Amino acid sequence: MITGYDPDTRTLTTGLGDLLALRALPRTLIPSGTPLDIHRRQRAHAAFQRMLVREGWTAEIPLELSLERAGVSFHIRGRADLVRSMNDSDETDIELIEVKTLGSAPDFDDPLISRPRHVLQLYAYGLALQSSAKNKGRKVTGKLVYLPIGPEGGEPAEFAVDMHGPEVAELWDTFLHETASWLISEDQRRESQLLAMRTVQFPYDSFRAGQKAMIEAVDEC
Repeated sequence: MITGYDPDTRTLTTGLGDLLALRALPRTLIPSGTPLDIHRRQRAHAAFQRMLVREGWTAEIPLELSLERAGVSFHIRGRADLVRSMNDSDETDIELIEVKTLGSAPDFDDPLISRPRHVLQLYAYGLALQSSAKNKGRKVTGKLVYLPIGPEGGEPAEFAVDMHGPEVAELWDTFLHETASWLISEDQRRESQLLAMRTVQFPYDSFRAGQKAMIEAVDEC
């Protein structure tokens, strides 16, 4: 069973990070380091947010997005790192920043190719902002900011993302369609397994010592 998914209504209610983790695999499965590295990343992330808050940005904006693709309803929630101009006039663009930490300066030129998960996350937050009633008609601009926190340090690297271009929209739609198809296929696989288990018989004439107790324990679980 997939957490947050209701197979009866084909509805997935989940956080954006968990949604991306379902189908968009990380660039590497190698651990990023010790718990100290995690704390250092968190401190660098928070320090950058505080710096921009002093410049008029708002940090950790809760957002929600509901949509449907390929017969599955998605209800997605998350928190955008930094947003600016949310309370200005209707003609003012909304600026959105998603912050990531790296061990060294970025070794790539295009996050759309090298870090598609990050682009998907930024784009989903942009859609959530635009779907808000108070932001109707306002344009969202977005960028990814990478903070090098390794021994060599370095300045933050910024990558503007075309939030209204066809490439990012296609990446998002493809991701959602593939996720919806996968969820439905998992439903079908699970139903087939449950049906098959109803006719499973123990393949031998008698149980060995402990086998029946094990079967009963599994059944109880």
